[in-house]
Amino acid sequence: MKRTKVLQALVRRGATIACLQETRFSHMEHLKLQSHWVGSVLQSPAAHGKGGVAVLIHKSFPGQVQLLHHADFGRQVLLRVTIQSTSLLLLTIYAPNQYSHDFFTNLVSLSAGYPDLPLILAGDLNLVHDPDLDCSGNAVYRHMRTNRGIQYLLDSLELVDSWHSLHPTERDYTHTSRAHGSHSRIDYILMSPRLFSCVVKVVHAPIIISNHAMVCLTLDIPGIPHASNRWRFPSYLYEDSHFRSYLINQWREYAAFNKDYLDSPIIFWGATKAVI
Repeated sequence: MKRTKVLQALVRRGATIACLQETRFSHMEHLKLQSHWVGSVLQSPAAHGKGGVAVLIHKSFPGQVQLLHHADFGRQVLLRVTIQSTSLLLLTIYAPNQYSHDFFTNLVSLSAGYPDLPLILAGDLNLVHDPDLDCSGNAVYRHMRTNRGIQYLLDSLELVDSWHSLHPTERDYTHTSRAHGSHSRIDYILMSPRLFSCVVKVVHAPIIISNHAMVCLTLDIPGIPHASNRWRFPSYLYEDSHFRSYLINQWREYAAFNKDYLDSPIIFWGATKAVI
């Protein structure tokens, strides 16, 4: 099931806050996203099976989250996130497939209502910013995907494109369209410049589960305790029957190949840990 695969992929990435778009989920279906690691789900349900956005908060998140606004048509969720003495706005959006200037104008008005708080805007904008770098395919498709909407957000809210700022000349995509035989970067994390100094990295995960890639942002905000660097076996693998079968077979092959060392358990186990 795609829902399970998405949650597993997020936990593998170590997600603390996850922003989901185009879930097509109702209010009750969104609540089913609560799992062993998801503590709360803040959402804007889909309208007639279209749209739908949700923000998943990890149970161990060391801060407070307040819902400030959510649209009734599954397009946006605005949160106030407070960590230690630092507060910021997190706006998650799913933009219409057909460009709507009113939609982007409303985003600016909504965010401008909190001028003292830095902003992170994350979501599927359904547009590319730079057609030469952010889109492949024929000129017609590039024209369809290109619009001034993103630049309007950057200028009006004084934001920076986090991924592009770290990879100014790199060509990479977050969406693939089989219908048009093309790829594009339409998933963004835009942010206030004063937060950009806290960015550790921004990466695009491989496009595997859907036709979109996850955009993964790592922040180092002063005052937040760092997670332990102690390695732990990924808990999601315990329930993966294919992985268990694979591990058992690999153990048997290794033990058979190294049977001469079974009488020296310390040496055998030390070598086994290095191999596995």
